[in-house]
Amino acid sequence: MLEAIPDLVFSIGREGKVGYGKQMRSEDLLLDAVRGEGRCIQDLLPTPLAARVLEVVRATLATGDVQTLRYPLIVASGRKEFEARFAAQGADEVIVLVRNVTEEVQTRRLLEDERARLRALAERQVVAEEALRRRVVEAVHDGVAQELTMARLLLAKALGEPERQREGVTLAMAVIDGAIAGIEQLAAEVSPPTLRQLGLSSALREAGNRLQERHAIVFDYRQRGRSERLSPAREALLYWSSRELMLNVVKHAHASRISVVLDTLGEPSRAVVRLSVRDDGRGIESGRAEREGSGLVNTRERLRLAGGELRVQRLPRGTRATIRLPAEQPVPDGPG
Repeated sequence: MLEAIPDLVFSIGREGKVGYGKQMRSEDLLLDAVRGEGRCIQDLLPTPLAARVLEVVRATLATGDVQTLRYPLIVASGRKEFEARFAAQGADEVIVLVRNVTEEVQTRRLLEDERARLRALAERQVVAEEALRRRVVEAVHDGVAQELTMARLLLAKALGEPERQREGVTLAMAVIDGAIAGIEQLAAEVSPPTLRQLGLSSALREAGNRLQERHAIVFDYRQRGRSERLSPAREALLYWSSRELMLNVVKHAHASRISVVLDTLGEPSRAVVRLSVRDDGRGIESGRAEREGSGLVNTRERLRLAGGELRVQRLPRGTRATIRLPAEQPVPDGPG
């Protein structure tokens, strides 16, 4: 029965003498060199770990309770993590069962890292949403509200001066038209109707042309491969990610040109969308990737969670940022 158990099983006395050591293949040795009777645990393990094992052995004998010890060991295949359980057998001997828990520990660490990344992303998302709300409020207060206030004053003045009513109403209507245009522009930036109605390609052209008009930067857009619509979630993720990259160029690159290329690779069932944003600016600084701003960090994390990636490459002149994203949400592998 003991030989059928995949874990290492042995007995050990109060002073550390091994009474039974299950024979195992050398690559499976979880407690290095435990191979027979009569050897002391102090000769088989590093001194600090052997001392811990003896402490647990004596605690098990003193209390009669099952004790657990987790520890790392460097074996032939590298660093491994083990869990040992101790159960009393008589007054001076315990049975020890040792399991290799390396995969379990690694999985737990990966999950903890993933949770930490998700918490950080959620916190950054809250900050980004608050910044967006603040920008909307400022735009409404400093733009639309002031223009409507001016229109009201012009109308009030026109009512008090009958001979100039036509002129006053005309001016008020012009101010109101400006306020309406401001609202439409703000709405298009927060939730572009072109993206919902016409799709990613049209929305990218519109965003690039808007940057060209506002910042006197040449915008070039090309599309290669298939042009079918993606899911709304995928198109929104690609749109806002590319918009963040284009805004980064405007803010930091001192570039005169932005080139955006949208490409679809692979078979329809396993298609990958590749979107690149290239500029002719001063290029990223050495080590810049380690000091990315919150916008790029958020973009990278959102893409990663959706099965995609963002790569930023320094060119002889300028920078190229490339997004790769599966056209459909990847389905995780099932058990086994």
